[in-house]
Amino acid sequence: MKSIALGGLMLLVALGIYWPALHGGLVLDDALWVQHSPFQKSFAGLMQLWRGTDLPDFFPLTSTSFWIEWHFWDVNPFGYHVVNVVLHAISAMILWQVLKALKVPAAFWCALLFLVHPVNVESVAWISERKNTLCMVFYLLSVLWFLWSEGESERQKLEGCSSWSAQYPEAHLGCEPRPSPPGEGVRHSASGRYYVLSLVTFVLALLSKTSVVTLPVVLLLCIWWRRSKIERRDWLKVLPYFALAVVLGAVTVWFQSHQAIGQDVVLTASFPARLAGAGWAVWFYLWKAVWPVNLAFVYPRWTVDANSFFSWLPDAGLAIVAVLLWVYRKKAWTRAVIFGLGYFLLTLAPILGFVNIYYFRYSMVADHWQYFSIIGVIALVIVAVAEKWRMALATTVAVLFSVLSWQQAKLYGNEERLWTDTVKKNPTSWMAHEILGHYLGNTPEAAEHFKESLRLNPDNPASHVNLGMILMNGHDLEGARKEFEAAREQSPKTFAIWFDLGAVYDDLGRNADAEAAYRGALRLKPEDSSSHNYLGSSLRKQGKEAEAVVEFREALRLDPGNAEARENLGKMK
Repeated sequence: MKSIALGGLMLLVALGIYWPALHGGLVLDDALWVQHSPFQKSFAGLMQLWRGTDLPDFFPLTSTSFWIEWHFWDVNPFGYHVVNVVLHAISAMILWQVLKALKVPAAFWCALLFLVHPVNVESVAWISERKNTLCMVFYLLSVLWFLWSEGESERQKLEGCSSWSAQYPEAHLGCEPRPSPPGEGVRHSASGRYYVLSLVTFVLALLSKTSVVTLPVVLLLCIWWRRSKIERRDWLKVLPYFALAVVLGAVTVWFQSHQAIGQDVVLTASFPARLAGAGWAVWFYLWKAVWPVNLAFVYPRWTVDANSFFSWLPDAGLAIVAVLLWVYRKKAWTRAVIFGLGYFLLTLAPILGFVNIYYFRYSMVADHWQYFSIIGVIALVIVAVAEKWRMALATTVAVLFSVLSWQQAKLYGNEERLWTDTVKKNPTSWMAHEILGHYLGNTPEAAEHFKESLRLNPDNPASHVNLGMILMNGHDLEGARKEFEAAREQSPKTFAIWFDLGAVYDDLGRNADAEAAYRGALRLKPEDSSSHNYLGSSLRKQGKEAEAVVEFREALRLDPGNAEARENLGKMK
């Protein structure tokens, strides 16, 4: 009953903290998952999520969750936000049980700090990070059920040895298991069921987000934590997890390379530079875990010079920590540090820069990438505090973190506020300037943000188009033409760019160029009625009346309600 009450308290705390974000809109790729997905409306679309290669990542279970929710609340963001918060609260409850199974002190307080940690706001308040919140539930269940399977199979032996060692300390090394009591077969059966459940939930976690491929090593680390050794049978028991991780991990690498990244260049650094950068990332995440202030939606994208001595200092710091742990390996506190930091590093490994990820175009680090790893730091800090101070410290930090998280969640309640905050904290983010300019509308301030975005990243067709539209509306037609032409050079397969360029040429009286632009648009979208209509207008202005009639009629065939095309055709008679 007490556990249920505390679990309910966690849910209420989560809803209170994230209340400002619940009425927020769609951010970045949320529209891809929720609003513009071609797979949401039918059962055939659901099947395509599982067997197709159209999406940038293979997270079919996450996609399925969006498919289900779309049939409840369509594109209303509120429902998706609520589900993310509830999943986060459930993860905190399961984490509590995992830490109890590992006999980590103050397990509830560790789970509560995970629940309210400001770094986790990005994972919970950003709808697209359903990948994290859904995956975490299955990930923690897999760990919990694995530990329970271990507990059921070892309990009799451990209880017998514990009792024997307490009575005869001098003989504890020779402790033998007790004879199997009645019901031992039931225990083994329960152990097998928990093991199967753990494997199944690991598959579900991988199908939600494959960055949890390191879970097999995490399980071995948990075994070492409980028994101070890893035996051959442990490796055999974890072997199926490794097999699943390799297969689905390879699938994700393929999707990232061929679908998400494609021909884009996201990271060209050499292996030494990536290795040095990994050290930077580890210390960055560690610092944000213990001091979560000045959090940003997009952090500055650093460049690591592998030839610089200073670039290797973070790696050197990690090496010094490793040496100290080896030197003091027999100390009681060393095991806790190895377990906490080991878990932290293992779960960070997939996103340290050794494998290309599309998000590296914008930044080498992100708050949502340490959603899984932050558990190790929280537990380690709590364990390091003297027992008599733990509750007071945990309570104080939980209150402070709750306030910080609430403030951070407010940013996600208004996207213009989110991007304004991002530009303030990271003025070098071309993406932040571009999106903020979009939300500022047709204003001089928006134009300045588009110009800054292009200064930071000239290969940015969206900012060229947006700036061109502002210039066009301000009657600077030559300036608009230059922006649209630049966008066409960078993205020649974008229909809207050709269409907008045709409109500029029309206004400039360059009818032949307008004709060429509209024909370019129609090559990409031949069924567009408006393009046929405007092409007809350009042809008529050049005296090509017969060709113009053909285009007007095609526009009406495609869209009988196109009043402008009908009027234009009437003038030709």
